[in-house]
Amino acid sequence: MANNFKSDDSFLRKLAVGAAGTNVTIGRLKAMGFNPIELERGSTGFKIWKKIKIKRVRVPDIICLNTGLRFESRGKTKPEISMSHSLNDPKRAWDAGMRDDDLVSIVVFQQNDDSPVDLKQASPVHFISVEEMRKAFMAGQVSITQPKGVEEGSEIRVMWMCAAAKQKAVVSEIEPNKIYLTPIPTARRQLIKLSRSKGKITLVPQVKAGDTVESNQIVAAVVPIFTTLTCPPSVKESYFIEKLTSVNLSERYAAAKALRYRGYTTAKPIL
Repeated sequence: MANNFKSDDSFLRKLAVGAAGTNVTIGRLKAMGFNPIELERGSTGFKIWKKIKIKRVRVPDIICLNTGLRFESRGKTKPEISMSHSLNDPKRAWDAGMRDDDLVSIVVFQQNDDSPVDLKQASPVHFISVEEMRKAFMAGQVSITQPKGVEEGSEIRVMWMCAAAKQKAVVSEIEPNKIYLTPIPTARRQLIKLSRSKGKITLVPQVKAGDTVESNQIVAAVVPIFTTLTCPPSVKESYFIEKLTSVNLSERYAAAKALRYRGYTTAKPIL
């Protein structure tokens, strides 16, 4: 029988970069005025499990205790918008357990070849609405990739096409089908073509002329990208009480955990 599991080294690398993505996203959210905590247990750490770990429910990695917003973080080793996916199991679909108002964060890291846990942040934190990702998915503005080998656990991925800056640069010019970036310090300009897949997909600029962008910052994509979020007003306890009655186990789990950390006065009977 073929081995359909990742090697320990491959698995550890993915766990480490995933945990780093969650921790950096939490730090960025705090800086913007959110009050985030780890929602999915273990998402801020990494460990090779030698025994089967049973996951009771799939939930996003982070929840804001003040606003109720949830965030699914994705640490990457290259600038791409991608999510693991299953064509046959709805419980393992890329957006299983997620709401339209959830957000996905994408952050790139440089990973030391000799030490999988030695990571350096190499891009800003990008935020993308799940609602917009679903729209692009339904419109066919994605590609679905097969695993390179059985060692990757027969996992497929959905990829939302995008383009990123190779280094810190200034957006010098935007044309209908092109973006020009002038590196800092000045070097040869980077040309980004917006037309992809023989014209079937067109990337939308996420920057404007004169903007300064960081290395590995996504500057064009099929979905709107944000590097800064405005923290919405706080929700009341009633918001989470309503979620406790949801038929969605993910909703109930998130509401119960949020109330545990933020406290409650009237929710005890329904809890």
